[in-house]
Amino acid sequence: MNIKRKLSICLVSIIILCYTSGQSVMAVMSLEQTVESMIEETKKKAKINHLSVVIVEHGVETYYGENDREALYQIGSMTKAFTALGILYLADDGRINLHEPIDTYIPGFYATYHEERVIPTVNDLLYQISGYTNSEKDYPSAGKGMSLAEWAESINGSELSVYPGEQYAYSNVNYNLLGVIIENVSQMSYEEFMKECILEPLGLHNTYCGETFENEIIFEGTRLGFSFAFPYDCDVNEGSIPAGYFYSNITDMCRWLKIQMGEEFVSEKYRRIIERSHRIASDINQNLSYVSGWELYGEQIIGHSGATPNYSSRIMFDNQNKVGVCVLTNLNTAASTDYLCTQILYQMTGRTTEGFIYDIWRIFDWIFTGITISGLTLMVLVWYVRKRDSVGKISLYLGIIIAILAIAILIVMPILFQASWKTILLVWSPISMSSGILVLLMDCIVLWATFFRTNRRKNENNNKNGEGTTPDNYRRISHT
Repeated sequence: MNIKRKLSICLVSIIILCYTSGQSVMAVMSLEQTVESMIEETKKKAKINHLSVVIVEHGVETYYGENDREALYQIGSMTKAFTALGILYLADDGRINLHEPIDTYIPGFYATYHEERVIPTVNDLLYQISGYTNSEKDYPSAGKGMSLAEWAESINGSELSVYPGEQYAYSNVNYNLLGVIIENVSQMSYEEFMKECILEPLGLHNTYCGETFENEIIFEGTRLGFSFAFPYDCDVNEGSIPAGYFYSNITDMCRWLKIQMGEEFVSEKYRRIIERSHRIASDINQNLSYVSGWELYGEQIIGHSGATPNYSSRIMFDNQNKVGVCVLTNLNTAASTDYLCTQILYQMTGRTTEGFIYDIWRIFDWIFTGITISGLTLMVLVWYVRKRDSVGKISLYLGIIIAILAIAILIVMPILFQASWKTILLVWSPISMSSGILVLLMDCIVLWATFFRTNRRKNENNNKNGEGTTPDNYRRISHT
């Protein structure tokens, strides 16, 4: 009897174990299928050629997307967390006081507010509360061949949007200035310092300051045009690297995630400054959602986006649940990349997920592709009906409407993006935007030319029929 009972208990246990294991396998398969489905949706809708994803859960990593895990991407503003860590490294050594005004470390540097001389502190730069903004008109990025020090001198004395320390405003200026401070305090180039003091000690051997890698495979950057991703190369200027021009691969980003969540061993010094980079200092406004190169999303979620003219990226981790996700892509489609990363993390942690989000440049690509096609079609139609007298007034009215539309675009876009048309068209925008604007201007010329030609032809016909207002007609009218 006891033997039968024991056998029954064993059998039931085996059944329960098999059922539980089966459920776990089903759940894992379901998660993998969901992630794969989201990746395919994002690649298809955003028109991304290359996309790499890593998920870290309690120290265990899973890769999705590209099979080549060693190929490099630009990681955009995810770079800022590395620059901030460099500053905290120097502060931990006592070589930087975060409360000091930055002219302590950049001699002669200052800003103005309402024409009065003001100087942000190092903390103001770290927390993006310095008063600088991301306006290219007010604070132009470094030009080709310009060093960090030369760029800093080019914006010296610039007017701030608000008084330092009073208001958050995301700005690449802040982190490029931190790069200058690193160089001046360490007496090393930014690249040398980051490699020697941050990247190598943390085991990030495939992460580089700008295009400093050799013989490495790289996924070529792309830019949208007419719903296609075209290869697009963009200069990486030394004076812009600390704010957003590191290169890395998905393998190093996996290690970076583990380091952030305490799942990878680092020395006590690095653990201390990494944990410090996740917290708002006690003397800083605790309602801020930005710390040292990281954005705070509440509920222990920390992350950052990255976007350059030809790449986009996103990293997020939940310190409470020890789950992290990183997405790297070779197309500037930041909103869609953010969507994918966020939704994977939410799926992993049981949060509510949302529908797909199209990036602004994808939307502009649709709009200006439509404008290009419509504009070219209009020109063809006008050509075919150009000899009809009735086309004159229609051409005039259409020409006026299209001219107003073109002028509105030319005025609004620089205001919207706080950049010059040269920067918008040659650096950031989809290829279709250039063609769309060009076609609009050509439409104006064709329509007005058609109007004037039709009017001239009508007058000539009237003159032939004796209905015009030529000098002979005036004589006949006068004589009568």
